[in-house]
Amino acid sequence: MDDEHEMKFRITRKTKIFSQGKQGTQEIKTSSLHPGQAVAIDAQSGLDGSFEAVRVTVESPNQ
Repeated sequence: MDDEHEMKFRITRKTKIFSQGKQGTQEIKTSSLHPGQAVAIDAQSGLDGSFEAVRVTVESPNQ
């Protein structure tokens, strides 16, 4: 999505968060996420129509 649009996702205890770096992909904690970071999200639709993040991957700035 571009910067003018926003999409909200719910993070649950099932959500896995990863960071891609020179050493490959590593799982990280939710607290390692920062506002404005570019991420790729695999999600599923909840029963209430919201989106639940299943996998979040922090994209490196040079991608």
